[in-house]
Amino acid sequence: MSTAANAKPNGDHIVNIGPSSSEVVAEKQHQRLSTTKRPNKFISLEEADKEAEKPTHNNNDSAILDGSQENISRFQKIKPFLYRVLLLVVVGGILAIPIILGYQNEMVSNAHIGGVYVRWFFVWVEVFWCSIWISSIIVKYILPHVVRTLIGIFSKKAKKYHYVVKELDVPLTLLGWTFASFISFTPIMHGHEAVPYSVEWRTPVHQVLAGFLVTAGIYLGKSILIQIVYIRYRQAQLADKVTRNKEAIELLTKLYAESRRKYPDESDARFIADDRILAEAITFAVLDLGFDNHEDQARFAEASARVIWALEHKKTHCPSLARRIWGAFIKEGSFRLLPEDLEASKFDSDLIAKAFTILDQDVNGDITLKEMIDDIMEIARERKDLYSGWSDSQDIVASFSILCNVVVAALSILIFLAFLTSIKNTFGYAATVLASLGFAFNGTITELFAAIIFIFVKHPFDVGDCIEMDKEEYVVEHISLLYTQVRHNTTNKYAHFPNSVLNSKMVENLSRSKAMYEVFKISVSYDTTVEQIELLKAELRRFIEHNSREFHTREEDLIVNMSGFALDKLEIKIQVGYKGNYADGKRGRRKGMILRELLALTRSIPLYGPGGGGAALGSGDNPSFGVTVTPDDAKARVEAFNKNKESLRFRKSD
Repeated sequence: MSTAANAKPNGDHIVNIGPSSSEVVAEKQHQRLSTTKRPNKFISLEEADKEAEKPTHNNNDSAILDGSQENISRFQKIKPFLYRVLLLVVVGGILAIPIILGYQNEMVSNAHIGGVYVRWFFVWVEVFWCSIWISSIIVKYILPHVVRTLIGIFSKKAKKYHYVVKELDVPLTLLGWTFASFISFTPIMHGHEAVPYSVEWRTPVHQVLAGFLVTAGIYLGKSILIQIVYIRYRQAQLADKVTRNKEAIELLTKLYAESRRKYPDESDARFIADDRILAEAITFAVLDLGFDNHEDQARFAEASARVIWALEHKKTHCPSLARRIWGAFIKEGSFRLLPEDLEASKFDSDLIAKAFTILDQDVNGDITLKEMIDDIMEIARERKDLYSGWSDSQDIVASFSILCNVVVAALSILIFLAFLTSIKNTFGYAATVLASLGFAFNGTITELFAAIIFIFVKHPFDVGDCIEMDKEEYVVEHISLLYTQVRHNTTNKYAHFPNSVLNSKMVENLSRSKAMYEVFKISVSYDTTVEQIELLKAELRRFIEHNSREFHTREEDLIVNMSGFALDKLEIKIQVGYKGNYADGKRGRRKGMILRELLALTRSIPLYGPGGGGAALGSGDNPSFGVTVTPDDAKARVEAFNKNKESLRFRKSD
């Protein structure tokens, strides 16, 4: 194991002072990692994702060593604040010059603009200019922390509202700016006229400012609506998947870190090939720092986590990770990973239970290598789908925001017309325009509202879900505001469905479904006995218990009974419970297994189709023959049959 200098609590750089015992890391990587700053605590998945997106190489090594990189980072953070303050002070100071001269110079003091003394005119211009930057500073740097502190007293979700306020900085700034400009205009402009009756321009300007204030309020309302829609849409779309995927990622991180502790990279011949493959997937190569203290443990765990995060981009490395984890804990000679194997590594009972809940998909108490590979592949695929879903949700909400901006712009025009002209005329114009637009774009508006309802209200599927429409299975590849792109599950063809069309269709989400059932119906001969049906059920029970990795063995998950009958046949319903839903890609194989077993059982029991299992009439085994009777004998036989048939009725015919 390599030795490392103890890292200081303030996060000083780690310098390796001894040779590394791991052969997988090259000397160049060793030197680069020895000068890389690391956190001194285990980071969360959110922080890890942000960290993983950072560049893995930094050409300015001197900046890292002397700490100037930190100074540059701090400057970048305060740069927007300094920019605002600079504009406020510099331009505000220039605008203050006429105000100062107006009080000190008699010629400037008597000058006027539009009938208002220059100094008072520039007082309002000063308010107009300073209010926008003061509002921006308050909204961006003060208000979020105030909101977070106040809401934090009553709720644990204060951080979410903190980010919402930060997203609303532009509309809140505009509202503060227009409000300050509007309420300061009348007190400053009135009573400071140099030339009476020459300030008629104040009324329309005041009305325009009122229009801007109302428009800013509507724009703020629109922005709040967008934030609410975005948060709720993201929660409805991804909340459960994100939680489940994070738990799986954290579990794999701990298992992989422990496997590397037991068997360091390339220290065991079984894992040499897999370790080299995994090294290619790591976005930030790290050294095995050992476990001398808690800080080294945290760094080691972080290094293992980076392999897991890399699987999103390198799904081809999932089998290597599965073999690395599975092989590190399994007992020699065994082919199944059991709970006691993890107990031997001193994992707590909660983590072991979580591991088998996530990785033991067939719920039979053990994990095979194939199961481990399939599970990790599914976790990587789900993580990629989550990022695709995030991207699509941002595009959808952005499109919805553009639509709302168009509505706000139209309302703003009406508001300005209402302030500057007669309200009655404004509403008349508005009614005429809306009627014309409604007639011209009736189909487009209907399609748009149907799509909005489908996406934000119904929300029947997410990216990556397997769905069934019109008895066809599809995989959702992309979702936008107006259409959804899907891939046919059988032919692999891509298709685009308008969301307005999907809004009127029945969509079955297979991915959101729990364990599903397969139902078979077979028609058999009318003379089939109950004992034969019970024998069929017993043999199917034996088959399912033998294949318990694929099918549920509970009593209620296997149903074999008569679902109907006719005078010439019986109908038997067979219901089999799968371990999983149709979206896991195993339905075809499982259904084929059941059909092959049913074919073998119907031949061996045996069960015959409608008409019985006798030989065909006229064949050698069932020959047909004829007899000759006299007409009187034939007539007597017919009458006797009809008489006997009539005697069997409950009610005699008239």
